[in-house]
Amino acid sequence: MWSVADGQLRRVTGDLFDITDVAWDSEGNYLYYSAVHDFAPLISQIEFNFATNRGQDLYALALRKDVKNPFPPESDEVTISKDGDKKRREERREEDEKKDDKKEEKKKEYIKIDFDGLADRVTRVRLALTIILDWS
Repeated sequence: MWSVADGQLRRVTGDLFDITDVAWDSEGNYLYYSAVHDFAPLISQIEFNFATNRGQDLYALALRKDVKNPFPPESDEVTISKDGDKKRREERREEDEKKDDKKEEKKKEYIKIDFDGLADRVTRVRLALTIILDWS
């Protein structure tokens, strides 16, 4: 990545991965890209050899240290209380309203990047695949 501020060229990802399809986040917090980070060979059923069946995954690279993980770990604990559900919905609604207010107040700025430890702030993007079958 080339920096406009100081005119330097910097590596932002590890040099062991094949990076493709780079895209900037619209808010300037993440750099999204496609890559093969995992090598998990299996014994092939066709050939008497090792084969890999994992292709590329999508990754999000947090550009600054203060940027939160876009896919934080989720708790699998279950609560049965209905009062707690209402409170959580209200809290989420208030948080969403605050985020919307911050987006409106934000002036156009250049993207700021903390290059120190940048390659360590990468997270795999969770994808959900929905298949719709039409049997008509």
